[in-house]
This record gives sequence, C-alpha cells and structure tokens, in this order.
Amino acid sequence: MSELRAAIVQDAETRQVLMLGWMDEEAERLTRETGEVHFYSRSRKRLNMAGENASSAPSTANSAKTSVTAAIDLQPKPGLFPT
Repeated sequence: MSELRAAIVQDAETRQVLMLGWMDEEAERLTRETGEVHFYSRSRKRLNMAGENASSAPSTANSAKTSVTAAIDLQPKPGLFPT
C-alpha cells in the first residue's frame, strides 16, 4: 500500500466541507479518471467511493459522491475536492 494522504470534499458553491477521507495513489488515479471521489478505507483496508456504505450521514456523504472538479495537490497536503 502506498502512502495515505488526507483528502477533503468541499461543496463548490458554499465551500462547506462535506467530508474528510484518506487517499492512496490508486484512489487519486480513480478520482481523476472517473470524476467520482474514491477513498482508501483504513478500517476495511480497501478502496471505496465517497458515500458508499454511508450510514451515519447519507445526505452529506451522497452529495460528496460526485466530483465536478478534482483539485489534487500532489504535495504532502490534503487534497480538496469541490463538488
């Protein structure tokens, strides 16, 4: 497994932070290719899309599922994803 980095999903209009997740290189690649935000689940030890299996806050997580713009900073800082 590659290094994990924090990734923040943010509403593009309101700039409200919707969720924080972790990304590895594969999650970043899939996010860029598909336009849907992918995270690495540390507890499940696998990739999943934002909002997948969300039980605590489905409306917030589901609104984070699709990324209109993926602005991934390749520096060791959090990635920010306006939706």
